[in-house]
Amino acid sequence: MKLVKADDKSWSEFLKANPEMQSYRKKVVPYYNELCIICGHAVADGRYSLSCFDLDFENEALEAPTPSKDEAKRIDWSDSMEQFFIDLMLEQVHKGNKTGPTFKKKTWVFMITTFNGKFGVQYSRVVLKKRYNILRRHYGNIRTLLGQKGFYWDLSLIHISEPTRQAEI
Repeated sequence: MKLVKADDKSWSEFLKANPEMQSYRKKVVPYYNELCIICGHAVADGRYSLSCFDLDFENEALEAPTPSKDEAKRIDWSDSMEQFFIDLMLEQVHKGNKTGPTFKKKTWVFMITTFNGKFGVQYSRVVLKKRYNILRRHYGNIRTLLGQKGFYWDLSLIHISEPTRQAEI
């Protein structure tokens, strides 16, 4: 089911102190395992490690473009956009193009160009970074929940019987 599970008592106690986490009680997060890799908290084996010489300090300081009027509006992400963006980020992590909490400048350029080409949009770095930060926040919130006693990640699959499945088709 790919969501955080706990008994009602555990949820109730946790939500008293953290009401802003209510949505995670039923929130399905199909990409959590990918976020573990993208956000850098998966077990490292050294294959993709970088040195301080790989950082782009000069260019990273220049990144604060003002969003256009179109970008200032709320952007609705489809499931396919979400999955494509996550796949793009995973690919770049595996290539060693992420340092610390963010990606290299040239990596952002590549991801923006690829994303825009795939979906026929003209999103800037601001839009994709905002989405990346939202995904990081989801990841952090889930990690917080999973760190609580009685909470666990539910990986069980829902079994749909053949007659039910046929009725849905």
